[in-house]
Amino acid sequence: MFADNQMISGRQCARLLFFDFLGIGTLLLPGYLADVAGEDGIFAIAFGVAASLLYLKLLQKIVLSREETFLSGAGGGIAKAADGLLIALYGLYYVLLGGYALYLFGTLIQRTLLVEESFWLITLLGLVLAVYGMARGMESRARVYEVLFWLVLIPFLLMLLLAVADVSPQQQFPMATAAPGDVLQGAYLVFLVFSLCQMLLFAGNVISPAKAGRAAGSAILFAGLLFAVLYEILLGVFGRVTVSELEFPAVSLMSMVTLPGGFLHRQDALMVGVWFFTLFALICSSMYYSCQCMEKFRGKSVLWRGIPVKKWILLLCGVLVYAVSYGCYLHPETFATLLERFFWYLTP
Repeated sequence: MFADNQMISGRQCARLLFFDFLGIGTLLLPGYLADVAGEDGIFAIAFGVAASLLYLKLLQKIVLSREETFLSGAGGGIAKAADGLLIALYGLYYVLLGGYALYLFGTLIQRTLLVEESFWLITLLGLVLAVYGMARGMESRARVYEVLFWLVLIPFLLMLLLAVADVSPQQQFPMATAAPGDVLQGAYLVFLVFSLCQMLLFAGNVISPAKAGRAAGSAILFAGLLFAVLYEILLGVFGRVTVSELEFPAVSLMSMVTLPGGFLHRQDALMVGVWFFTLFALICSSMYYSCQCMEKFRGKSVLWRGIPVKKWILLLCGVLVYAVSYGCYLHPETFATLLERFFWYLTP
């Protein structure tokens, strides 16, 4: 029997964070790294992982130094006002992140599986599922992703293994040719993905800070290793120029690999399933923490118009996330530029 105490274990926390990293990292990082760092992208990944582990240590010290959780608003005066401002910014961050993840979710499914379906319907159904998952609580989501972990990871690793046969080593060299500034820019891009571990600031009600820190560290190291392997395979198969030009290089790689025996007729569905679950996990996590931040400002109200305030907050969060995703779909260049600037300058 499972304990129903809305707490999660360190292993569950690590797997949830790993899914959050894996989806957006494998979709977007290879193209960006190939563009700015080229063959030296592997060094950018290493530096980004190192910076992320240092950032994680800083987060742990912040959490452990507070007698109450980050959302409790301990203190008064200027300290309380500063906490309120930070929580509001984090709430905005998670709404934008959830909306962008939902946009990627809908775009990927529409272009690879459901070409005839409308973007708004795909994203609406995804959002409804996310809201349902949120209503079930963090513990239930953690159990689901604990079970899905190997079911999602094994096919992904298998496809990477099969893709090795198509690697041309000469396309991975020469190394150490990019400017140091370009490598550092690539490292910061990697850091932006792993900075999602900042969620630990708001997770004190479901896991202890010590367990959360260890879980996040293992998730960063494992995901960083996987990013490095994927990046080198992509370079070896496509070359730097092609990787930088492809919208989703990892998806293109998976579409090229053929499973032995030809027994699986919808291989594309299997592989898109990897990003379905990982992006869905990121959408749910973003909405969960944005709701946590919004609840900070609800005051002492429990009900409004006979409905729990928590449900109104969840509804508001869902509407905002959907609005961001649809804005990205209608005006991709404008919204992409604004979101990139926001995440680039304000993420930590």
